[in-house]
Amino acid sequence: MRQLAVGEGWGKGGVKGVALGSVEASITASLAHQIDGIMTATEVGFQMEEAGRGRVITEMGKYAPTMITQTAYASQTTVKERPEVVKRFLKGFFATVAYMRENREKTVDISAKVFNRSRAVMDKAYDFEIKTMSPDGVFDPAGLEVLKNSFVELDILPTKPTDDQILTTKFVPAKP
Repeated sequence: MRQLAVGEGWGKGGVKGVALGSVEASITASLAHQIDGIMTATEVGFQMEEAGRGRVITEMGKYAPTMITQTAYASQTTVKERPEVVKRFLKGFFATVAYMRENREKTVDISAKVFNRSRAVMDKAYDFEIKTMSPDGVFDPAGLEVLKNSFVELDILPTKPTDDQILTTKFVPAKP
């Protein structure tokens, strides 16, 4: 949201974020005019549009084109003691991403069922979301810088972390 505010010339404090918990709570607050807007999953915005309950006014790629939004997490214990589990998970995950890229129509059909959204909504969402999915788990260096800077900007960390403090490249590039 800060990137949006800065990109529109409103400054870092130009948008006030409020953590509301679930997507449903955010939608309800928006519909009750308790908040001015929500930042949410692409398909939620398209679903609100389709239902006549809201509209998508922008997408964040315009303001944070290299932002990393898709990540896989494992505890340090798992990475250290069960690296084969991590490797198997990543192999399966990136096989799924490859399938999604190669089978757009089937992916949209499955997504519509899983997310309980219309096919039209998931068809639009696919075009936005597939671009955010790395084919092999290697992070874009510019995106990694945005992520590391965000820890300081959001007051999560006092200083920008090093790569080694927030990730491992031990398992990437992952091959399906």
